[in-house]
Amino acid sequence: MFKVKSKTKNLQSQLHLPDVTSYEVVITDDKSMMEDDKVNLVFPLSQLHEVEKLLPLLYAKEPVYFNASNERGTTRIEAADIYFIESFGDDIYIHTANDKYRTSERLYQIEEDLKTKDFVRISKSVIVNIAKIKFINPALNAKLKLDLRNGHVLEVNRSYVSTFRTALSL
Repeated sequence: MFKVKSKTKNLQSQLHLPDVTSYEVVITDDKSMMEDDKVNLVFPLSQLHEVEKLLPLLYAKEPVYFNASNERGTTRIEAADIYFIESFGDDIYIHTANDKYRTSERLYQIEEDLKTKDFVRISKSVIVNIAKIKFINPALNAKLKLDLRNGHVLEVNRSYVSTFRTALSL
């Protein structure tokens, strides 16, 4: 997380960053506000627009975790280990390379948490990790078939094909 330190009171709101207590990176426009035990990003206010461009890239590098459970117990799963997430009614399942876990989070919440990662919704009930796709093939009715690295096969519904193709081009 990032901590904004500045003599300019509106810098934090300009960067659209929340005020946090736990952080690894200090973002400041004043060298005197640097911290020895943190990563410091010091910049002149004239370069604020450049810092705004960098923040999404920095956020994308931060790991995202989900609490989930299966018959062996409860664990934390890092987003990078997830192949896909699917919902069946109120039940949300996270699929990894070899396991399936149940989580209490809602699919729309998970999608929001993963918006800076390589995940895209491919149907009303499935979100897939683009990095875990092995092959993409055309399917009937203008759909796409995805062969994942763990052997699962998923289908991109017609209404999500455009969004999926856009996500691949990023």
